[in-house]
Amino acid sequence: MYFTREFIWLIKETLSIEEIIQNEGVELFKRGSNYFVALCPFHQEKHASFVVITHKQFWHCFGCGAGGDCFDFIRQIRGINFPLSVKYVATRYGIQLSDDYNKKRQSQRNKDRLTFNAGNIDTSIKNDTIIF
Repeated sequence: MYFTREFIWLIKETLSIEEIIQNEGVELFKRGSNYFVALCPFHQEKHASFVVITHKQFWHCFGCGAGGDCFDFIRQIRGINFPLSVKYVATRYGIQLSDDYNKKRQSQRNKDRLTFNAGNIDTSIKNDTIIF
């Protein structure tokens, strides 16, 4: 799958990382004007070491060292790769995958096929003629 940087930034700016994390079952507690804390969903702990910094759209766990943006969180909590996490967030929150995305995806597939096929062609020169 192929997503433009603009599309990824659109999702990040449109959605709140706080909302995404809470909708995945993590109970966040407000601590200050720009951040939340919680028990980390990735390891067992008694004291909250999982921090969500809303104005930076970032999360980090001081216990296990995990961290990232909303896509990294979905990737780790769901066990999926990055492109699937982008698609998951977009479809779950009603952001349409644009026609531009579909055109670029098809164009990239065609380029990949041509590159793959061109790399596998056995060429040899016999009698000043190139044989494919």
